[in-house]
Amino acid sequence: MKFYSYVLFLTLLSFHAYGQESYDVVTKGDEAPGFTVKTINDKTICLDDLEGKYVLVNFFATWCKPCMEEMPLMEKYIQQHLAGDDLVVIAIGREHNINELELFNEQKKFSFHIAADPKRSIYSLYAEKYIPRNYLIGPTGKLIYTHIGFNKEEFKRLVKLIETEIDK
Repeated sequence: MKFYSYVLFLTLLSFHAYGQESYDVVTKGDEAPGFTVKTINDKTICLDDLEGKYVLVNFFATWCKPCMEEMPLMEKYIQQHLAGDDLVVIAIGREHNINELELFNEQKKFSFHIAADPKRSIYSLYAEKYIPRNYLIGPTGKLIYTHIGFNKEEFKRLVKLIETEIDK
């Protein structure tokens, strides 16, 4: 019986250690998958047109508590202080439609781009599961940062990375 318990423990440990990575479609160093979105402000954004800029792509949902903790910080520390000619911020609402996101942003008043992905067509190019997710795309179109979930220390690392990259 001890042997079977040990085997079960090792199996579960391996799922825990490697399972999350199996939900990534792309990782740091990969070419960012191209997409075109329409924002809640009726602007069409094509990732290919942003070549030469840094692009922060955030996948979120309005019902996701960690997403709602992260987004105000994105507004304050990234959009308000770092976004501009060199950096574009796009938050993509996974499984949301434009109308839902318009109502959401009427309350939140975020100034970064917000777009809908009702069928996960863009999200599925990047991942299979879990939000929030952040992808920082460099000027050459390669992913230079990826992260799943939200915590303040990791968010600070993202801000520092963006500051460092933009100052190059």
